[in-house]
Amino acid sequence: MAVMKILYLDLGLEPIEDYNRFPKKYGGARSVVSSLLYNLDNFELYADEKCFEGIEENILKKCHTLSLEQRQKIREGVALDTIISEAKNFDILLHHSTNVYVNTFNFKINQFVWSVGWGEIIEPRNKYVLLFDKEIQNPQFSSANHTIYDIILGLPIPKFEEYKKEGYIFNCCRQTKLFQSAKLAEICQKHKIPAIFAGPIDKDYELEFLQYIDDKSTQYIGIIDEETKIKLSKPASAHVMLQTYPISVTLSAKQALAYGVPILATPVGGWPAFIKNAYNGFIVRNEEHFLMAWGFCKNNKVQQKNCWDSIQIYSEQKMIDSFLKVFEYILNK
Repeated sequence: MAVMKILYLDLGLEPIEDYNRFPKKYGGARSVVSSLLYNLDNFELYADEKCFEGIEENILKKCHTLSLEQRQKIREGVALDTIISEAKNFDILLHHSTNVYVNTFNFKINQFVWSVGWGEIIEPRNKYVLLFDKEIQNPQFSSANHTIYDIILGLPIPKFEEYKKEGYIFNCCRQTKLFQSAKLAEICQKHKIPAIFAGPIDKDYELEFLQYIDDKSTQYIGIIDEETKIKLSKPASAHVMLQTYPISVTLSAKQALAYGVPILATPVGGWPAFIKNAYNGFIVRNEEHFLMAWGFCKNNKVQQKNCWDSIQIYSEQKMIDSFLKVFEYILNK
């Protein structure tokens, strides 16, 4: 079959992602779109112009501005071909606004949507739904007329290298109640465990979280770029995910593993199936478990090579292949 043309729409009303390879913002959506943008010739991106900051010049030709007014019209069901005249030339339409159905009116285009959060409601007319670890991430479907496909959330994986570990926890993710960031900071402060936190804080969570940041045991350094994230990951002795809701293995944790950093995680979502105690991290159920696991990590008893090996199933190429496999299957049908 001919090479498929893929169109991605960022329909967020506020530009919260940037799609260059070294972002200051985080999220699986950014990772997926950035990887497709940089690796596929027949992929084009429509988004707010702020999302294009830092994108390489030779890639910018595949990026097109979608104004706030245009995004609102598409979300309201105005025909896509009245807003993007080239839309009818694409085989695949991809977006992750799961409560939105893009009205394609007079031409046929296969529309795929993926869920960005557990418990999210999928608009009934979104026929094809992509899920990362579909057995774990289970959004709310408002009808039974969906076909669900399993895809991978992956990242560029560096060559293996041993790093000198410096005995601190590095936690780089969205600082939120769902990740129990305040609980982690409280434990680290209480037991004088060096911990560096980075990433955006939910506004309604700031006071609860920041009360445990003392700039001695615990530090919060705000939103950082990719270069800083990697620099701080390499010497870290552990990465912690105390999440309370069932999603797949997070992108930030996958990246930590790629640099030989073991994961301490709650027995929720994808972690119990992925983490092997003392091999690439530990499943922790309470504070006592956490402290015992931290002792192993601090003393370098988890092999860095094991961490790196365990993440090979989540490579960027495997992610791209998982998307293309689904698209080709539908187009061949």
